[in-house]
Amino acid sequence: MIVATFPMPAGSVFDWHTHPEHQLAWAASGVLTVRTSSAAWVLPPTRALWIPAGLRHETLSSGAATMRSLYIRPELSPVSWTVPTPVTASPLLAEMMPPRVRTAAFSLAFVTATAIFGGFTPAVSTFLIEATGNKAAPALWLSLAAAISLSAAILARRVSPHAGLQTAMA
Repeated sequence: MIVATFPMPAGSVFDWHTHPEHQLAWAASGVLTVRTSSAAWVLPPTRALWIPAGLRHETLSSGAATMRSLYIRPELSPVSWTVPTPVTASPLLAEMMPPRVRTAAFSLAFVTATAIFGGFTPAVSTFLIEATGNKAAPALWLSLAAAISLSAAILARRVSPHAGLQTAMA
């Protein structure tokens, strides 16, 4: 997966091209127009366009815009759309591709932690209370979550992001 940011001054054109990856094109600011041989889509910041791999298209901006694109290898894609498909650019999409591009590793870590500690907490708490007979035993589970979070925060402080990074690969 690749996330890329493209500043597009007024009148910019990415001339007709194809790429081997699926593309999710989104105007983080301004308005984009994406054309294929059979149709055109106008994309304000509230809309994105799924462009299947291998489809010939061009992207234009009549005014200043910032395009963010997510490129996904077809064999890894959970989406199997074979035609360009407009989608709502939800806050989730915006958070996936913020002004300073985040890596997929952060998103994966967040989702995994939420699933493990959010999803399993009631079951683990019940188990700990039944196994120990102590109603305060779930505090051990929460302490484990806090220790893991503290470790991640300490490790994150040691990593210095590159200020000019515009592309993230995962």
